[in-house]
Parts: sequence; C-alpha cells; structure tokens
Amino acid sequence: KDLVSIVILLACVCCSFIGNGGKAEAALSRSSSQKRWILSSLESECDNDMASTRICDPEKIFGSSSSSSSSNNNNEHESSARSSIDQITSAIHELESNHPLICSNGMATTIVSTTIPTTTTEVQMAIVAISKMKLSHENFTTDDNYMIQQGKNMAVALHNHWGVGNIQCGGSGILLFLSIQDRVVYISTSNGLKSILTKTRIDHIVDEVMKPYLREEDYAAAVLQAIRCIQNYIDKGPPSVWERYIPLFLSMLPLVIGGGFMFHGRRLKKEYNTVHSKLSKIDHNKALALMGKYKCHSCPICLEDFVPKKKDVGVRVRGPKKNKSDEDEIGGADGDGRNDKDKEKDSLLQDTQQEYLGSDGREIQLLRCGHAFDKTCWETWTAAPSRNIYQCPICKQDIREDQSSARNSQGSGFARMRQVIPNGSHFEESNTFGGGTSSGMFHRQERNSINYRMYQLERNFRLQRMHFHHPRYIHQSQVDRWVRGDNGGSINDSLVQDADFVRSDPDRVDNNNNSSSGRHGSGSSSSFSSYGGGRSGGGGGGRW
Repeated sequence: KDLVSIVILLACVCCSFIGNGGKAEAALSRSSSQKRWILSSLESECDNDMASTRICDPEKIFGSSSSSSSSNNNNEHESSARSSIDQITSAIHELESNHPLICSNGMATTIVSTTIPTTTTEVQMAIVAISKMKLSHENFTTDDNYMIQQGKNMAVALHNHWGVGNIQCGGSGILLFLSIQDRVVYISTSNGLKSILTKTRIDHIVDEVMKPYLREEDYAAAVLQAIRCIQNYIDKGPPSVWERYIPLFLSMLPLVIGGGFMFHGRRLKKEYNTVHSKLSKIDHNKALALMGKYKCHSCPICLEDFVPKKKDVGVRVRGPKKNKSDEDEIGGADGDGRNDKDKEKDSLLQDTQQEYLGSDGREIQLLRCGHAFDKTCWETWTAAPSRNIYQCPICKQDIREDQSSARNSQGSGFARMRQVIPNGSHFEESNTFGGGTSSGMFHRQERNSINYRMYQLERNFRLQRMHFHHPRYIHQSQVDRWVRGDNGGSINDSLVQDADFVRSDPDRVDNNNNSSSGRHGSGSSSSFSSYGGGRSGGGGGGRW
C-alpha cells in the first residue's frame, strides 16, 4: 500500500510539472510569436486603410485594453474592440471637421480678420499602435533617450510616407505613435502646428493626459483624451506669453517653494522653542512658589520679561535685619496685624517695581493686590469694553480701594489673599525648615501655602495667555488639563513633557499629498478625405 501511495504521489507531481511546463511553453510561444515591426512591413500593412480609418492597428491593440480583455465571450470582445475604434475614429473626425487650422502670413492664429488675409485648412491626424518595434540594438531597451528616438524615427517616417496633413499654413498633420511593449509614445506634427503644439504642450499631453491611462493599459482612452486635448489647443491657438514662460516658472517654483517651506519651518520651530522656553519658566516658577520664593519677572499679559533698570536708578535701601529666632518666637506680628515676613514678601513686589522696567520700557503697573504688569499691556487690557477695569484680571480683587483703607481693613496683600483664595489647592504638604519654634514653623508653612496658591492663580492666567498668543501649540484642552493639575499623569509632571505639546514639535510633523485623475468619452465614426501630402516637422514624446 505504501508503494502504491508513493507511485500515485510521484505521478501527480509529474503531471503538475508537465502542466506548468505546458503553460510556460505556451507563454513563451506567444511571446516569441509577437511581431516586431519594421517600417516597411508596417507601411504595407496599413497603406490601404489609413485614408478611410485614420487608424493603423494591425494587432488590434485598441481591442485588447484592460477594459475589453476581461471578457470571456468572443462576441463581447469584438464588440468592445469595435466600440473603442469607433470612438477614436469619431474623435478624429470631430477634430478634422470642426477644429480647423487658421493662419496668417504663414503663422497660426485664432483670429479671422477682414483686413489681414487669412488661410483656413483642416487638420488631419493618424493613429499608429503596435506591440513592439524591431530595434537595431536590443540591449538599449532600458535607455529612454534611445527608445524615444526610435519611436520618433518611425513616427516621422510614417507621417511623411502617408502625407498626413495639408500643405497649407506650413502643414496641418498630426501622427500619434504607440509601441506598447517598448512603452514609447510619440506625437509627430507638421511645421504649421509647431506654434500651437509646442514642446511644453506635447509634454503635457504625454505626461499628464496619456500616461495615467497607458499605465492602466487603457490605450483607447489614452488616445481619446490626447485627441480631445489637441482639439482644445488648436482652438486656443498659440500659447500666451504666460504659458510660454510656464516651464521657466515651473523650474524656479521648487526653489521658491523650498525656500518658503524652509523659512516657514524655521519660523514654526522658532515659535515652538519660544513656547517651550515659556513653559519651562512656568515649571521653574512653580518650584520657587512651593518654597515661598517666587518673584514676578515678566508681564502676565504679554508674557515678555521685565527689563532691569540701570544701577543708579531705583536703588533700594534696606533697613536692619531682625533676629530670626525672635521672629520665630513671636511670629513677627506688629500693631497693624501684619508680621515682618508678610511685610518682606510685600516688599518683594515693590522691589520688582523699583528694580525693573516693563518690556515696553515704561514703569511697571503694580496693582494694590500685588500683581505687576507692563503699563502698555495694562492700558490695552482695561481699554476693552468687556473688561472690568476695577478688578485684577488674575486674582479678581477690587483694586479701587486706597492703600490706607486696605491696610486697616484687610492687612497686607498676602493677608488679603487668605480671604480671596479658597482652600483645596493641590499644595497641601508642609515645608519644614530647621530651627525655630513650632509657632514660627506654622507661620512659615502658612505663608508658603498662601504664596503658592497666589502663584497658582497667576500661573493659570499665564497659561490662558499662552493659548491666546500661541494657539498653534497650546490648545484650550491642554490649558484646561493643566489648570486642573492633570498633565497626563502626576500633578508634578512638567508642562514641556506634556504628550500633546511634544507631538506638536515641527520636527515630528510629516505631511502627505495624494493626487489622481482619469476619464474618457465616446463618439461615432464617419468617412474621411484623403491625406493632403503633409510632412513632419518634429514633435515630442516619452515613455511610461
């Protein structure tokens, strides 16, 4: 039984190899049987049909495109092939009948004048499609210039042999040549059409109009779209001055765009670095506030740094320093309810005004609550109709009261903060310093807590202003999270390490663009007149 099984298995393997070999042999046979065309054989094959059909397609290329070859029924295949040829024939008839070449003094024009003599002649066209050219050097098939030159030689020779186009206006003939396996397309034009079908326009027809269809093996659609584009160019006439200089403009455009993107990218990176620096300062100031050592050095509205005054301006004279142990024991309280530490902390705000100018070069606007601003920013802020000019934008305290009533009724700025700042701040831990009594430690902890909570109000205001000045990198959703103390993790997370902010770094952003095109139409066939003896004057082509 095992021997029989082995024999059967070997038989199956042999049959499989024989079948695959047969398929490979058939494919090789089809490849070898594919004709390689030379000029003389192509002329003899199509001479009798060109005057009536304008199409030389000896291998039925237009009937074997991807849209028709998918059919398994021979009748459907023939019908589809006939339909493609009819559409091309109809498009050529439309070109020759309704889109004449108008010239004046031998130059193509679109204006028929009564004072300047003009000549009108019909445009004539031929389409040639073969599977492969017979090349003198088969090893050069990867050389695009060589292959395009071979296509040009055959297209120009066929153009001249059939006499495509009339001789008026310097010639009005067009021949479109396709070699499918060689992936070569060439458009030959008479001299009379060279001012209309310029190299730029022919390149556009080949590269932008035909190649998308040729790559999809929809050869009939490629030819149809090329004919319609040629019709449009003939109706327009010679290109305008702007169109003539499009190649120069396009050659310079990458440099201009590249320079623009480089400048724009540098500007974005500079702004990102500025935002990064400002967020780092906020993180640093948070640490200072936790230690009770925060001091304002920039305007909360514009976020620009204050400018130090010159040495001889606003020099502060300090009084004798009190004994630290005495302050700890008695808490530093005096008759007006303010302890010496509160007075010293209030003096830090006054130091800011005495030692610095605003970023605008003017004296700093110091409010009664202790917050400081650029004077220009404060004037602009209070000039807005919707803003309350009697209220600090940060802590919302009323700033209309005079200094004496403020002291008698509520004490220092930090004492007033005890009333306006609610409890429940994220700062709840005690800051322990060595030395002193428990009463002195309590006062230091309370003062540090008030300092931090006062800073929190300013920090939240600054974050909102960051969003105002830099909406590209700071979004409102980020500000809301930061104000809540949720930076994507612990409340102690750094702002500059926020995931959304890191992702907005211009160096991490990539953009992709996609484009697509393609469509084709239909028509009906008709009869043609004989070719008028035109000759080729050149043209252009390419490979797909």
